[in-house]
Amino acid sequence: MHILLGSGAGTFPTTNAYIDGQNCAGIARADFDGDGIADLAVSEAVSNSLFLLKGNGSGGVGDGTFAPPVTLSDCCFPVHVIAADLDGNGRPDALTCDYQASAVGLFRDGCAPSSVPACGTRIAKPLG
Repeated sequence: MHILLGSGAGTFPTTNAYIDGQNCAGIARADFDGDGIADLAVSEAVSNSLFLLKGNGSGGVGDGTFAPPVTLSDCCFPVHVIAADLDGNGRPDALTCDYQASAVGLFRDGCAPSSVPACGTRIAKPLG
């Protein structure tokens, strides 16, 4: 996944590669860590991974760059990903479509249980 930063003059002189050589299938933007800066959840179906890239910046203002990706899960053939506050706690959750298992994967509060003790739980719910 590459992010091209615009110059404001109709060109994109700066490109940053974050997930190189992967087959990213979906992306969702949300403030997963509560710092006021947009983060990205990126699904990568071929390696069965969901990545979180935390936005860089300070004072709640992003600078257009992101920290190296953290793998949230190596589990679920995530074809798509969305961010929404599904449990109403004020923090965005990441929801993936697990193509192989005909299920959805829910990463409460946008993270995997092992990354931060306060994180929610990944829940795989078969469809049908």
